[in-house]
Amino acid sequence: MDEKLEQEKKQVTAKKKSKLSVEANMERLEALLEKLEASDTSLEEAFSLYEKGMKLAGEINERLTFVEEQMEVLEDRYADTSL
Repeated sequence: MDEKLEQEKKQVTAKKKSKLSVEANMERLEALLEKLEASDTSLEEAFSLYEKGMKLAGEINERLTFVEEQMEVLEDRYADTSL
């Protein structure tokens, strides 16, 4: 029962951290990369874009890791143990 409660807490935490979908965050990250690659981007702006991009990449990674963990939980729960 504690494991189920812990999983529910993780879900709530992940939902709070991931306000936007992975897809939306990927689009935002791509837009940042386009700006970063522009030749007229100043060093200060490039650093700011890099920082934002790294934050977005971290959020995407956290969300994907969470989904992977949930998939493993479901696989374990519903695995056919008679094989």
